[in-house]
Amino acid sequence: MDAGRSDSTFTGPIIESLLLILLRLLYLDIWAYDGQIKQFDKLLMELYRTREEKCARQLFPLLNKLAELHIYFRLLRLDWRARLKEARMKNYENILDLLPHKEIIHIPSSIHTIQNQVLGLIQKALDMDGRKDSLEKKLEDYYAREERDPLKVFRFHPQLMDFERVEGHGFVEVLHPRSIYDLIDFSVRECVKREIKMRVCKNCGHWFALTGRTNAEYCEVTRDSKGRTCKEIGAIAPWNKNKS
Repeated sequence: MDAGRSDSTFTGPIIESLLLILLRLLYLDIWAYDGQIKQFDKLLMELYRTREEKCARQLFPLLNKLAELHIYFRLLRLDWRARLKEARMKNYENILDLLPHKEIIHIPSSIHTIQNQVLGLIQKALDMDGRKDSLEKKLEDYYAREERDPLKVFRFHPQLMDFERVEGHGFVEVLHPRSIYDLIDFSVRECVKREIKMRVCKNCGHWFALTGRTNAEYCEVTRDSKGRTCKEIGAIAPWNKNKS
């Protein structure tokens, strides 16, 4: 992932894409996919027991399904494909270390916890309509909660960055994520660094980033069966009211 050389490296569309990807994860119903996660774990436990290649092959389609949940899960698929291939080359020796099932079975609870943490950070520090203190003060108050309930606070972790030559861009900083958490961390820290303001959409009730007009009241995510966004639905509502 290209992390950019400086704040000016990222263009508006790239930032908006990062924010949309992050916000989509925050409202993903991860528990709806608990069955798929448990099915993967069941096959993995069978692979532990039998060391049979057919069990390993059955895991690949499930990895593809998990990758369809959200773009961040493509990293999980890439990582576990490599692990499975390495395990096969080693005749499934030390399989418990190479393919730890806890990394899979804990995905729903881990993502759910992170969702609540980041949504809490947005509410306390990035809310356009919230308290008017400086971002530094709001973050200070947010992290003061850590002593009372550390599980409710999002923690930034060290990032694995490199400085590489990218065709057409010269030398840039490149993020080498080791987990989904790294991808979330990177996106959240960009929000904080840039002091991105957010607001709750008046139609769907979800947070959205104010990357354009600060008086926007609706997000631009498609919400209904007709393919209309909240912004379009919001524009139609007053017209219908006046018409009535």
